[in-house]
Order: sequence, then C-alpha cells, then structure tokens
Amino acid sequence: MSAEAISAPSFSPRATIALISGSRYGLELRGYLKPGWSGRLAGRLADEKISVLRGTGRKISAINWEARLELEMPPLLKMPEQLDYLAMVCDPLSGRPELPGIMLDKISVKPDERHAGSLLVDVSGPDRLGFLASLLRVFSFYSLFPVEMEIETAGNVASNRFWLKGIGSLTPTADDQANLHAALTDLGRNS
Repeated sequence: MSAEAISAPSFSPRATIALISGSRYGLELRGYLKPGWSGRLAGRLADEKISVLRGTGRKISAINWEARLELEMPPLLKMPEQLDYLAMVCDPLSGRPELPGIMLDKISVKPDERHAGSLLVDVSGPDRLGFLASLLRVFSFYSLFPVEMEIETAGNVASNRFWLKGIGSLTPTADDQANLHAALTDLGRNS
C-alpha cells in the first residue's frame, strides 16, 4: 500500500466566495478553523466595511467547521473575490481599533443540552457594522467560543443565536452564564 493511500485526510481550511446578486456574496468556510476564528473573521470584515447579513456555522467534529455567510459588500470594494478570507480567519485581533458600541434589545443566556452541554445566547438589537464582531469579542473575553451560530438581519435588526462552549469544549458553568449575562447587559447599557 502506498504512503498516499494511508495518509490522513486533509483538514485544510477552504473558503469559497460567490456572487449572489448585486453587492451580495455567499462565503462558505469548511475544515479546520482554530478557536476564535469567527471573531477574527467578523472583526476583519468590519474593518473592510463588509456587513454580515445572515449565516450559519457549526462545528461538525472536534476540529472541523462548516459555515455559510451572506455578505453585503461596500460600494467601493472592487473585487470581493480577491480578498483573502482564510487570512481573515487567522489574522490576530491585537492592536485593532475598538469596535463600535452596540445596543441590545433582547438578551437571553441559558444552559442548553445541545453539543453535550452548551450555553445558548440569544440576542437582538439595532444592526450596525461590527455588531457580530462586538458580540464575539465579549464571548472570547470570557473564554467562551461558538460551536454553532445562527445570524440573521431583518431590516435594521440583528438577531443572533450562539451555542457556546469553553476552551477544550468544556461545558460552561453557572458562573460563566451569570458573568456573560451581566457583560451583555452592561454592553447594551453603556452604548
């Protein structure tokens, strides 16, 4: 048997982008995406003035993800197909400018049985550029990361649901729940 026949399958991340219509594009990501990838991507998209209109993402194994996002490109962005979306997923966030404040009209943080015990966070508020990145930054501050997410923008309202786990897929504790709820409440109050 050749070495090629017994080699491990490739988990290399892949990104594909395709025009949906007008200035809307579909971005699909698959493969091994390091913890915190969604926050890095959301931050870099906000830097480029690219809005995330809707999407889903789910960790499909211990190390692999599948995610599909619908993006609204800014009018001056000439070639969205030529942006390096995988670099955005890997780009560190340190030294980046502060994200804009967001308002939250609805905040729900509760334990959920999905993913062998996770924290379900359901939030909504007036949409603005950087909304998603701001939320993901708060989660990462508490070392909580999505294992599944649903993103939806209807009109000017962003409604997002996240199932969060701790580092190493640890189930979040009651303290994690209380701390995150307080942080999200403060986020909405201080904006």
